This record gives sequence, C-alpha cells and structure tokens, in this order.
Amino acid sequence: KINQQQNTMEARMQEDTITSQMKLSLQEKLTLYEASIQEETCNTQNKWEKVKLEYKEIFAQEERIMVRNVRDQQRDHKLERECIKQKYKEQVEPEEKEWRSKA
Repeated sequence: KINQQQNTMEARMQEDTITSQMKLSLQEKLTLYEASIQEETCNTQNKWEKVKLEYKEIFAQEERIMVRNVRDQQRDHKLERECIKQKYKEQVEPEEKEWRSKA
C-alpha cells in the first residue's frame, strides 16, 4: 500500500509539474502575443501619424499655392490698371487736350 501511495503521489507531482510547465508555456505565448499586438498597434499608429503629417503638408502646400495665385492675380490686375493708365496718358490725354483747345 505504501508503495502504491508513493506511486500515486509521484504521478500527481509529475502531473502538477507538467501542468505548471504548460501554464508557463501558455503564459509565455500570451505574453509574446500581447507584445506582438502592442508592436503592431504602435506600427499602425506611427503609419497614421505619418499619413496625417503628409496630408497636413499637402494642405499647407495647396494653401500656399492658392495664396500665391491670389497675389499673382492682384499683381496682374494692378499691372493691367497701370497699363490702361499709361495708354490713357499716351493716347487719350493728348487727344483730349487737343480737343479741348479747339473747343
């Protein structure tokens, strides 16, 4: 009987050891899996940050282009007005003076 009890206790101890090893193995796998998920989440977050920065730069560039276009238009209008004034001074004013002097 003592031998049988000893065998049963040894078998239980072996079972406990195997169970503990399995638990440790599962815990290690879970830890690795969690680390993998965390790393993937971090990578995804970094990718999104990169995309957001690229979009910000694109929008900023578009805004600069729009501002430049408006400035160019204003400059063109100013040049057109100056050109019209110059033509008036060169052509219309002398004719007007001549016309007034005859009147």
